[in-house]
Amino acid sequence: METNQTSLLDRIGTSVFTKLITIVILVLLLLIPLFWVKNLIEERKNRQSEVSDEIAFKWAGQQVISGPVIAIPYQVVKEIVTTDKNIISTKNTYVTQYVYLLPKTLNINSTISPESLKRGIYKSVVYNAQLNLKGSFDEIDFNKLDLNGVDLEWKNAKIIIGLSDLKGLGASPTLVFNQKDIEFEPNMSVLNPFENNMIAAIDLSTTKTTLGDFQIKFNIRGSQSINFLPLAKQTTIQAKGTWANPSFNGAVLADDRKITNNSFEATWNIPSFNRKFSQQWTGAVEKLYEINNNYAINAPMNDGYNNQTETCSFHE
Repeated sequence: METNQTSLLDRIGTSVFTKLITIVILVLLLLIPLFWVKNLIEERKNRQSEVSDEIAFKWAGQQVISGPVIAIPYQVVKEIVTTDKNIISTKNTYVTQYVYLLPKTLNINSTISPESLKRGIYKSVVYNAQLNLKGSFDEIDFNKLDLNGVDLEWKNAKIIIGLSDLKGLGASPTLVFNQKDIEFEPNMSVLNPFENNMIAAIDLSTTKTTLGDFQIKFNIRGSQSINFLPLAKQTTIQAKGTWANPSFNGAVLADDRKITNNSFEATWNIPSFNRKFSQQWTGAVEKLYEINNNYAINAPMNDGYNNQTETCSFHE
């Protein structure tokens, strides 16, 4: 009997089915600590995201720099038809529209100084950036517009630049245009082609279509990434800074880039063929795009095409 019992135990111990059951039980037991580890990772990930959002809220978020664009107002007559007690009446009213003009050339030089801010064991990358925008505007081609120069209110022209988070401004941007120094101001009007707008009033009543060169300087703060929307007929972006592992994203790869142990440099040259905007157009006030995860989504006037920003991202 003892021999038979031993033989039965041996058969059970060497059974393939028994081995499979044992493996399944061991796998299920190992899943318990794996589940705990996964929960811990998700908790740390969510906490990291919360800390990054909190720091960005107090410092400044991811920045998108757009523009500049010139907007020159003019008046059009619009007929309004109303019906009251079956009586139809019409009246004419004046509506303000604009001629929009994008730069012929735009050179963006940016010097970026990233750093890490800590909250406990969590880190988030923020930066200070010095921006210098230089470029030129070409003459308005009235042969492509259904109006002429007499219709325009040249003295009420505006230069507009966009910044996604105005809280990151260190001081008011300064504009040098036609050898005059002009300060940008927060936008208090309905003229808002970008996400957040800053406007400089320029009087073109003497120069009119001879628009000339411009230079814009300002300092900004931001977190995680800095983005540029290339709007000019020919845009050149030069970015450099003190960071060892930046990421270069966007629709166009950097033409030149150099990364060392503690610094980086990158250059983009972008023609207007990558841009989904006309060089000039007329129309009412409306947004050119909306920012969504560092992408510039064109407004319906541009048939909904995507126009991606050029991006430098910074991570630990």
